[in-house]
Amino acid sequence: SSALWVERALASLLSAPHISFPKPPAGINLGPGPIDLFSTRFNNTFTSDAKGRVDGELVNRDALKEKLLALQSHYNPDTVKF
Repeated sequence: SSALWVERALASLLSAPHISFPKPPAGINLGPGPIDLFSTRFNNTFTSDAKGRVDGELVNRDALKEKLLALQSHYNPDTVKF
């Protein structure tokens, strides 16, 4: 069912590590770094025009990602109930 798909997608996304580096100064190339699994899973799950409703507020894709990142710090797979 679609509800089960959403549950699994969110659980996978919220349990994925998010790695963020500040942008290096101009002219400095740091090369490849660690893979940001959160962003990879988010990009593979949500289309570029995705929208969502979070706490009653309609949000665009970028805001949805920020809201999910904020939720990630409170996510506990052992106690969550979908």
